[in-house]
Amino acid sequence: MAGARGAATRMPVMPSMTDLLKIYGVSAKKELGQNFLLDLNITDKIVKGAGSLEGVTCIDIGAGPGSLTRSLLNAGAKKVYAVETDVRFLPSLEQLASATGGRMEVIHANILKCDVQKMLEGTGRSTWDSPKPSVKVIANLPFNISTRLLINLLRDMHHRRGFFHYGRTELNLMFQQEVGDRIVSRPGAMDRSRLSMMCQLYATCGHVFSLSPRVFTPEPKVRASVIKFTPRDFGVGPMDWEFESAELVARALFSTRQKCLRNNMKALVDSHNEDTAAFLASANLDPSVDPDSTRSFHVGEADFLNLVKAFEKWKEARPEKNMAEWGGRGPKKARRLRIERERQAKAASSQLQADSDEAAAADSS
Repeated sequence: MAGARGAATRMPVMPSMTDLLKIYGVSAKKELGQNFLLDLNITDKIVKGAGSLEGVTCIDIGAGPGSLTRSLLNAGAKKVYAVETDVRFLPSLEQLASATGGRMEVIHANILKCDVQKMLEGTGRSTWDSPKPSVKVIANLPFNISTRLLINLLRDMHHRRGFFHYGRTELNLMFQQEVGDRIVSRPGAMDRSRLSMMCQLYATCGHVFSLSPRVFTPEPKVRASVIKFTPRDFGVGPMDWEFESAELVARALFSTRQKCLRNNMKALVDSHNEDTAAFLASANLDPSVDPDSTRSFHVGEADFLNLVKAFEKWKEARPEKNMAEWGGRGPKKARRLRIERERQAKAASSQLQADSDEAAAADSS
């Protein structure tokens, strides 16, 4: 039986990745953030880090010439979707697909605009509490879209749509090492950031391994890291907080260089003249324990979620507050708006006093 499976997944002899680039006359485009992995030993290592692919549908984002795609097929993936926006790579990807017996599909699309849930229609779904996902995303992401795409994926994870409509889809993604370090940074580390908070709220994040610039074509100026994301099991029901609230609190936590917890929460709450200490207390953070010495990078997942839920209750209790005025840009803009409102109110008061004084002088004369 094992021999039959091996025969079914074994790929025919294909041109090397370097030869494919020469055949089709393709080179990397800097503006698209393209850095190719042409060594199948490296792409095989990335795939191995994703675990068993038996019975799993895989998505390769930014497939390029198809080296990682080929490794996914060789590892026995049930089906592989190669998503690529650069039309120059479509012939080589179609050539690879023609040799797979229907196990591969080429999707010419921008992943930021692609309806992946529709793309995967017909794919078997696994339950959210299933230990084995039916879908995995394994990709060498273009560096220029990696963070934006990751936030989109977290949003979809929150709503259980897109890739996560099919269960707790695991992500094995490559980033610039600096970004990867921030994603996995733990409480207390100086490089902990908004990205750390958001990623670790929704998933268990682990560093798999790093890669030297030398393994890429062309060589980037930085190292790269493969990060594995396993969505957390929050149960079968919907999340009891809004994704936008989590984004806003995370942005507020790291809105200043000093990253002082109380000051940054003051920017979030006192922008509407609220009591920061009471807000922190409602999040089970004791403001009496010198909160001014507590930095945002000490906040862990549990405290972050408490802050998010406290903010949700704060909003519900104050329906008259105009949250839309923040424009999704966080507490800095809210603070500027408050200062501007106070300036206008002071100017109006001064003008009213001047008018009153002028009227009194006219009456006395």
